[in-house]
Amino acid sequence: MNETDRHQQKQGYDVGDFIRILWSRKWLIASIAFVVTSVAIAAAFLVQPTYRGEVLMAPVTTDGSAAGLGQIAGQLGGLASLAGIDIQGGDRSEEYLAILRSRFFTEAFIHDEVLMDDLFADEWCAERSDWCPDVVDVPTIRDAFERFDKDVRTVVKSTKTGFVRVVIDWHDPETASRWANTMSARLNQVLQARAIEESAHNIEFLNQRLLDTSEVELRDGIYQLIETEMRQLMLASSRSEFGFRIIDPAVASDLDDPYAPKKPIYAFFGLCIGGLLGILFALFVSRREWLG
Repeated sequence: MNETDRHQQKQGYDVGDFIRILWSRKWLIASIAFVVTSVAIAAAFLVQPTYRGEVLMAPVTTDGSAAGLGQIAGQLGGLASLAGIDIQGGDRSEEYLAILRSRFFTEAFIHDEVLMDDLFADEWCAERSDWCPDVVDVPTIRDAFERFDKDVRTVVKSTKTGFVRVVIDWHDPETASRWANTMSARLNQVLQARAIEESAHNIEFLNQRLLDTSEVELRDGIYQLIETEMRQLMLASSRSEFGFRIIDPAVASDLDDPYAPKKPIYAFFGLCIGGLLGILFALFVSRREWLG
């Protein structure tokens, strides 16, 4: 090491010194950046692609049962509550989304659509139509729910518009879109069946209470509640999109347009990381040479 190098090492290096060092090692830096970027791009091609099926839905709201009940609404509140009738009505989308995310709904969907062999394809032998002989812990429906809920399905509700997106990420575009559409339709079917059952139960309860009271104002209010429940029953029976209206059903993506991995993003980060590693290595080599 000459006196100039020793002097520079003692005094430190300014920006100009670093620029000269990097310029003198530019081919080393470029080579490292090229190698890392190539590896990143190769990884993007080797990773199994994921396709996205997405359904856009809008919640359907209904008017409350108490509309037009006037002064006796207070008296009917306790009766309606006892019967399980929501006289306030309004937006029940959060309750509906809880059903969509629930273990009961999801496990029933997995069972009815026969998704166990898809979710655990590495452990399923198609030739035997059974689990592979070397599988020690056979996956259960609980395991399937956890995988489906964590890695496959996403439910997002917009705080601005109230719209709901049911998203399915899977390795086949046709399958992803089919599952998203089927799950959305199945949710409306479940909500419709529940609404019909609830209204039928409420009407039966109110008819019984009608026989037990002789107060004219209360009987008039009960008649109005029965009328509202009858309207709800007819609405639920005739409307297939009971809980959510499908705004935009899922459509299968093109095979050459997966949701992930995004090859340009892999290339960009590979270039950034490769450039950084190249710079650090160039500085390390230069310092070794200065130290002699």
